[in-house]
Amino acid sequence: MISERPRQFLLIAAAAVAISVLLNALLNAEITIPAPKTPEQLQSEAVLAIEKGKAIARQRAAAEQQRREREYQQARERARREDAATPAPQLVLQKANDGHYHAEGEIDGVPVNFLIDTGATITALPRQYRQLIPSRPCRVIYSNTANGTTTTCRFTSSTLSVGPFRIAPTEIAIIDTLNTPLLGMNVLNTFKISTENGQMRIGP
Repeated sequence: MISERPRQFLLIAAAAVAISVLLNALLNAEITIPAPKTPEQLQSEAVLAIEKGKAIARQRAAAEQQRREREYQQARERARREDAATPAPQLVLQKANDGHYHAEGEIDGVPVNFLIDTGATITALPRQYRQLIPSRPCRVIYSNTANGTTTTCRFTSSTLSVGPFRIAPTEIAIIDTLNTPLLGMNVLNTFKISTENGQMRIGP
C-alpha cells in the first residue's frame, strides 16, 4: 500500500510530464502566417463586394416595385367596387305638351334647350346661335331643297352637355331654316334610351 506522501509525489510527477509534453508540442508546432494579399486579389474582392451590393439593391428594387404594383391593383379594385356600388347617372324626361321630349344642356358654355330628335343624324342649332357660341372654324354647306337653297354651317364643339352628361367634342350643324335646337343621333347613339308611359330615360 502506497503511503500518502509518495502518492502526491507521483501525481506531481505525472502533471510535470504532461506539461512538458504540451510545451514540447507547442514549441514544435508550425505557426502559419498568411501571406499578404496582392493588389489583384484585393481588387477582385472589391469587385465581388460591389457586385453583391448591386444584386442586393436590385432585389430590394424589385420587391419595392412588386409592392407598388400590389397597391396599384388594390386601389383599382377598390375604385371598381365603389363604381359598381354607385348608381349610374340617368336623365329622365317627361313628354311635353307638343308630344316631344326636351332636355336642358349647353354647347361651349351657351345654354341650349334641346328637342330630342332620334330622326336627326346630327345635332343642330338655329342660326341665331352662331352669334352666341364662341368663334369656331365653320364648314359651310349649301343644299338645294324644294323650298330653295339651305345653308348649313358645321363646326366641332369643345364641350357639349345634356342633363348630368358631358359629351366629347361633337360635330354641330347650324341650319338657317331651323327653329328649334335638335339633339341628334351623333350624340344620342352614345346612350341607352328607353321610353315608357310618357317618360324617356337616357343613361350610359
